[in-house]
Amino acid sequence: MSMTIPGWLVRGGTSAAFKDLGDESDQAGLKLIAKSLGKVRVLVAKEGVVPTKAIKDLIISAKGNKYEEYVTVRDNGKIVNVMVKQDKDIVKNLLVLASSDDEFVIAHIDSNLSMDQLQKAQISWNDERNKNKN
Repeated sequence: MSMTIPGWLVRGGTSAAFKDLGDESDQAGLKLIAKSLGKVRVLVAKEGVVPTKAIKDLIISAKGNKYEEYVTVRDNGKIVNVMVKQDKDIVKNLLVLASSDDEFVIAHIDSNLSMDQLQKAQISWNDERNKNKN
């Protein structure tokens, strides 16, 4: 299955979704980031396993197209790779590859996100900060 979600829908949907977050400063930061997002393309493969070599080849191909690895997370047989394409300090594209034993997902996100916007967002994933708010 594949789909393309237009940027206006991404921005509108994220604004609605962030209303349910408990931390108002995180809401503001995520809304700032969402304003810089554009079209999202997603491909999901559920039937059959995508070979590890094919995923590695895809990462090598992305690097050849000026993507840089940003982060890779491995947990219980699941792997998520996040890659970015930048123009100076502006993130122009995000590429997310997620694989598990029974599913593979590619998400390509157009963006115009500056490092300054990321710093201004001040999003915290720190559990201690979130515990103190309750």
